[in-house]
Amino acid sequence: MDLVRSTIASRFEIEEDMLILRPLGSASFLLILPTGALFERVYNGGRPIITTTARLHIMRWTRLHRSSAASLHVAVEVEIRGIPPHAWELSTAELLLDEYCGIAAVHPCTEDRRDVFQLRAWCSNPADFPAKMDLEIVQPPMDAEAEHQPGRRTLKYPISIAVSRLASSNSEDAPPPPPPVDEDGSRRRRRRRSRSPSFSTKHAAPAGAASSTLGGRVPVHAWLGPRAQARVAHHRQDPLFRAGANGAQHQCCAG
Repeated sequence: MDLVRSTIASRFEIEEDMLILRPLGSASFLLILPTGALFERVYNGGRPIITTTARLHIMRWTRLHRSSAASLHVAVEVEIRGIPPHAWELSTAELLLDEYCGIAAVHPCTEDRRDVFQLRAWCSNPADFPAKMDLEIVQPPMDAEAEHQPGRRTLKYPISIAVSRLASSNSEDAPPPPPPVDEDGSRRRRRRRSRSPSFSTKHAAPAGAASSTLGGRVPVHAWLGPRAQARVAHHRQDPLFRAGANGAQHQCCAG
């Protein structure tokens, strides 16, 4: 990696400190540049960088890199039971369901309940959802434990999930078979305890559908909007869950 950085810096007369290089795979790196002008200078129309010691092939990075097309084409209603009141928030539901669907709307009644977290989502196959899983919440350490406790205390809550397909989801293709599960059919999810849980009304359903019950004939797209093309990604900013995006930076691949 140092050879790649020094080669690029020397070729384009750039200070090495301005080049952020991250491993991206076998003999492949992600180069992050601070400005668009510097990016175009290094990219140089995709021409390879050839020296006596190295040959680097340059390509523009996009979110399509190493990806394949997929879709979440089945509209479902999901009911989650077992979420404790202190974790009653959308981020908990996203953590539990992240592998199985993209959450589109939280039922308006969920804000005033603490027994059933109701939502609607897009998924590829309702059979993928596990009927049971564990929610394991990491507890904040006590002052005395911080110095002497090698691990972290957790509280584990049993979660049950019920999924029903919306009749008007217009799914044309037969869903693929579900993946293998554990012997007891359960899964486990971990999350860090939130100090200030809150319900976000930004994810509630449109006002026109608020008066309808889950059993009513509400048009699917009134609840779910356009079909999702990617799962909802919830970025947590704590030591156990950390993610982010450098939207203002410019990236390319070198290898």
